[in-house]
Amino acid sequence: MLIPQNIKFKKQQKGKNLKKISKVLSLSKISRFGSLRFYAVTAGKLNLKQVESFKFLINKKIKRFGKVCFYLSLDKPVTKKPVEVRMGKGKGNVDHWVCKIKKGFLILEIKTIFNAFCIQMLKPLLSRFPVKIKIKI
Repeated sequence: MLIPQNIKFKKQQKGKNLKKISKVLSLSKISRFGSLRFYAVTAGKLNLKQVESFKFLINKKIKRFGKVCFYLSLDKPVTKKPVEVRMGKGKGNVDHWVCKIKKGFLILEIKTIFNAFCIQMLKPLLSRFPVKIKIKI
């Protein structure tokens, strides 16, 4: 569901450094969807397993207290060659997909009236995430 279906090229290059500030969804005071916004403080990569487990845990904690809107999409393929294959002979097959997150990227928003309660519930979950996250009200 998170992996793109129609892409022009199935193998991509690695890309540039992630340490630059995100300009698309940067730290802004304008609320797009909800009252709680989660921003990335550090840059990094997330694979499918990490994103799905994070979504599952947040939806499990929030339940009926609010609605969640995620802004993560896995759009970067990572290739890998088989074990014990000699050098050359082209690039390997697509192994898994990742989501590149820049510093200041808006990860998710939660629409709720119980802000303090939601922050208290979600603080322990943020330590499991490989990227440091900041919560803004």
